[in-house]
Amino acid sequence: MAGRGPLDEISALLLAQILGKHGLGARVVPHAAVSRRDIARLDTRGALMVCVCVVQMPGAPSHLRYLLRRLRQVLPQTPIVAGIWTGQEAGLDERLQDNLEARHIVRTLRDAVLACARAAVEEADQDARRPASP
Repeated sequence: MAGRGPLDEISALLLAQILGKHGLGARVVPHAAVSRRDIARLDTRGALMVCVCVVQMPGAPSHLRYLLRRLRQVLPQTPIVAGIWTGQEAGLDERLQDNLEARHIVRTLRDAVLACARAAVEEADQDARRPASP
C-alpha cells in the first residue's frame, strides 16, 4: 500500500516486484483506495499482510498514523508492516514506533521482505496446525 507522498507508490511497486521474485504474491494499492471515503470498498480478500510504504519526509507522520488506524479498523487481525524509507542509518524515533499501529516497522526494502517472508511462514504453520474440515 502506498502512502500519500509522491514517491510512495513507486516504493510500493518496487517492494511488490521484489516480493514476487521471492515467491510472495503482492499487489499495489494506491493511497486513494485507502482514503477515509474509499477504504470501506477496499478488496481485502486473501490479504495475509499489509505493507505500507512511505518515503519519509521531514515532519510529523500524522497522515501515516491515521492511515494505519483506518487499516486496523478494516483488517483487525492482519499483520501490518510500516516501511518507512528514511534514507538514514539511524534507527527510527521511539515515539514514532510507539504511535504507529503496526506489527513491524522497517527501514529498508530488505527488512520489509524479511518481515513478509516471516509472516508467510507463520501463516503456513498456522494452516498446518488447523484441523482439516470434514
